[in-house]
Amino acid sequence: MIRIFSLKYLFIYLFSVIIICLLYNSISPLFISILFLIFPILIFRIFNSNLGLDDFLNYIKIYSLFIFISVVPSIYYLFLNDPFQVSSDAGLFFNVTSNKDFFTYPILELQLFFENVLPLYIWAIIYRLELFLFGSNLYYTGIVVNISLISLSSVLLLNSARVVFNNQLKNKILTLLVLTSGTFYMFSSIHIRDVFALFLCTLIFNTYTKKFLEKDNKKSIFFHFYNGGLIFIVLNLFFSFILFFIRKEFIIVPFVMYFIYFYLKFWKSHLSFRLFAYLFIIIFVFLLIYLDIYNSAQILLDEKLKYDEFSNDEASDSLGNMLIINQPILIRMLIGPIYMFFFPIPFWTGFLSNSFYHFAKSISVIQFYLIAPLVLINFKKFFTNRSSTLLFKFSIITILFFSFFISLTSLETRHLGAFYPILYFSLLYVDFESSMFLNLYKKKLFLILAFVISIHFSWVLLKFVF
Repeated sequence: MIRIFSLKYLFIYLFSVIIICLLYNSISPLFISILFLIFPILIFRIFNSNLGLDDFLNYIKIYSLFIFISVVPSIYYLFLNDPFQVSSDAGLFFNVTSNKDFFTYPILELQLFFENVLPLYIWAIIYRLELFLFGSNLYYTGIVVNISLISLSSVLLLNSARVVFNNQLKNKILTLLVLTSGTFYMFSSIHIRDVFALFLCTLIFNTYTKKFLEKDNKKSIFFHFYNGGLIFIVLNLFFSFILFFIRKEFIIVPFVMYFIYFYLKFWKSHLSFRLFAYLFIIIFVFLLIYLDIYNSAQILLDEKLKYDEFSNDEASDSLGNMLIINQPILIRMLIGPIYMFFFPIPFWTGFLSNSFYHFAKSISVIQFYLIAPLVLINFKKFFTNRSSTLLFKFSIITILFFSFFISLTSLETRHLGAFYPILYFSLLYVDFESSMFLNLYKKKLFLILAFVISIHFSWVLLKFVF
């Protein structure tokens, strides 16, 4: 069975790489992709003893399929002159990291100029290797690095699901979610840094799934610190340090996740901590609003200018730009998360674009239409079922927090994509095997589609009538 499995995906991989080599007129993609097919999972296995044969086979499968998917953005890049890949962030990152003088600049100087410099260093190292072996650099080499990271992230996610649920049906559903994710297509097949943030957020979440499964009968805060808690705090500090060089705004991610974990674990048995938690939340909310008043206008203006530049007038067609971006803070905070998950509006703008970036966003929103009923089912369970597991609550609270956080700052769906693995994991708490599930899903889907039709009808009215 393993042999048949390996041969099937090996064929997909080889078929895809041959096409890529023909498109780029080079054999470099073959050798670089073989390197990243074998070594990342072996190296990662050294540092994570929980990974086994199933994880290695999952890596081969997902890596091969994302190599296959990368043929499409390669065509966009080479033949359609994709503006996002050629002249914006992706093109800039390739030109900078493939430059032979890249390592002559101090890392802190690059950090000040590019802000999030660690992905650039990793790409640059691989480009130096490629230059040494083949005498030139290809844009696709950076894509192989991203595909490897998205594959490792998927393996960690599937590993968490197998440890928590040990259910074949849920493993298949999670694999399907990963392989049909427009966000994963975008992060893996375009030369952008977001995949590094997604990988680290998935790695952090994987450590928390293990932490929640630890048998711990003593609900003592002191016992928590004694039983590896201090080491866990140091690990979170390390994650924050790395995130500073990947996306500096995400340095709060480990701290927020740790706070949510600590809150869920100990708040019932410790009144002092519960009061501290409420005080922390109140201070944090007021701090966000205070900072938002001073910085939000400039941040949103910068993001909007970037988006307008890359979208080639598609942004002007967006209902979201008309209704969300220029609205007051409280309105944006309330409806911003809904906008991000249901963006773009209309959903077909990406299919009419000459950019794979927008094509992937349209794929992503269609997927969300189909999984939104599961999100509604989970939300009802979260707010009504007090016997839900702590890990389920942790997943939902994390998604909610960062959805509101991003809606208050950049309002950029790409930034939210780093937390999609946690969203996908949370959907596995739906009881797919229940006799009531199919009817419940159909009812929720009807509501979602009615909402989608209504907002698209509003878009038509705003664009062509008013």
